[in-house]
Amino acid sequence: MTRSEAEERAAHRDAVPSDPGFAEAIEALTRVRTRELRLPPAIHAAFRQATWQSRKKIIRAWLVSIALLNALCLPLDPLLADEQALGAFAAARFGLTMFLLAAAWLIHAMAKPGLEGVIMIACCAAVMVVAGATGLRYGPELTERYIVHAAFVAGSGVMVTRIAWRDTLILTGVSIALFCGFLLQIPDPPLSMNAAAQMALFYGGGLAGLTFARRAHDRLHYRVFVLTMSERLKMREIEAMNSRLFAMARTDPLTSLSNRRHFDEVYGALRIGADERSTIGLFMIDVDRFKQLNDELGHAAGDERLAAVAGLIRSELREGVDFVARFGGEEFVVLLPDVVLEEARAIAERVRASVENRALLNPGGLAGVVTVSIGVAAAPPGRLERLVEEADAALYAAKQRGRNRVELAAGAAVETA
Repeated sequence: MTRSEAEERAAHRDAVPSDPGFAEAIEALTRVRTRELRLPPAIHAAFRQATWQSRKKIIRAWLVSIALLNALCLPLDPLLADEQALGAFAAARFGLTMFLLAAAWLIHAMAKPGLEGVIMIACCAAVMVVAGATGLRYGPELTERYIVHAAFVAGSGVMVTRIAWRDTLILTGVSIALFCGFLLQIPDPPLSMNAAAQMALFYGGGLAGLTFARRAHDRLHYRVFVLTMSERLKMREIEAMNSRLFAMARTDPLTSLSNRRHFDEVYGALRIGADERSTIGLFMIDVDRFKQLNDELGHAAGDERLAAVAGLIRSELREGVDFVARFGGEEFVVLLPDVVLEEARAIAERVRASVENRALLNPGGLAGVVTVSIGVAAAPPGRLERLVEEADAALYAAKQRGRNRVELAAGAAVETA
């Protein structure tokens, strides 16, 4: 794959809008036959933007090539024109070369499409005007040859540069009009009116034919663009679906918290990548007497309480820093990066108090409301492999000592109010 093709593919990928209407229009266009393919304005604008980098390089290369070819023809002028006209020929060629190179620089400087059609029309018209006017003034017998060369330049511009269809029609019309206009001004002899009419018909028809051939070529480019966009849109759908499935595989559906699998991933990553100078806090949370709650109020009410407790836990943590997951059943686990044991204890106490103050009904619970017990541990990354066990042991101690309390792994219990 060439660099230009790679850039165009990347531009195609970046040109895919998220608008559902765009996707529907692209899908509809995939069912249209190539010869009937017409791009709606929004899709055509996306096509022009997506193909701009490759088209810009082609237009720039074409302009530089025509400028160099014009300059290289300068040594041949003495063989064709008389000595008195050489200065004028040289000045005309130099001016045209500078004009074409300036146009190439302008194309290079354009960040997005818009003026390339106007530039191409101006350049082809300039080539035709310089060729025809110079020939008529300083060598009428050479005018025919020069404007035929200019017609070939216009034809190559029509086919190669892939400007907008409207601009292509204007370019063709201007080129044919100038070509015929200069033909009619060539005196007889050297060119008879009959010969001029035949040349006008031949070259004018040739330019028109190239223009409509370019139209067919455009439709092939449209087809490639539409199929590429369709492929990109399908890939985007697949990626979005994969992202949703990935998120679902790591999310607890009841509480919308991360699940045990996601916790294991984050916990493992912390053990590998955390700063050895930091301390990581962890606490295990268990809803007190949850079995009695299910027995008294039913599993639906139990699920509601779990979801509410999950929201209360999350509300007391540092957003974007701390990590909470449902560990299983009525248990939750929280990871707190870069905290010491006392800081972890303070956060755990806020969580415990928040759940108690919410006063969710639990007929079998302490004071008839939902409460939680929390075991807290903290350790540097090098000791993380035992952190869950230490926090779980502290949670067990909190249960044994009356529930609705925070217990530290080191044994320094914090009594509830």
